[in-house]
Amino acid sequence: MIRLNNKGQSLVMFICLLPILLLIVLAIVDVSRMVIEKNKLNNINYIAISYYSSHKEDDDVTERIISLVKRNDEDIINVRINKDKNTIYLDKKIDSTMGKIIGISEYEIVSEYSFADDGIKRVK
Repeated sequence: MIRLNNKGQSLVMFICLLPILLLIVLAIVDVSRMVIEKNKLNNINYIAISYYSSHKEDDDVTERIISLVKRNDEDIINVRINKDKNTIYLDKKIDSTMGKIIGISEYEIVSEYSFADDGIKRVK
């Protein structure tokens, strides 16, 4: 009886599955980076809304909050302070490694916090 050599099959299967595995790893890294950036943005916004809640009567509170936010993260593109609703909205865009493959070059991350008498709450 002739025995065939099956060593090549494993190599072919590895070569076929390698691109799929690399895409999965790349997607995990990209999503992890987005979660880290979202958490960082939420932390900055929490600090800003805490400062705003204790200094909202000051005349230059808006400029000081924008300065505080920009010192913590220069990549934040939008800082909106709504004094009527006591909310701060932060917006940031980050590059996407996986998104470039599927046609999305960057992701938008948003954080919105508000405060009232019962404390600070995350809106978005």
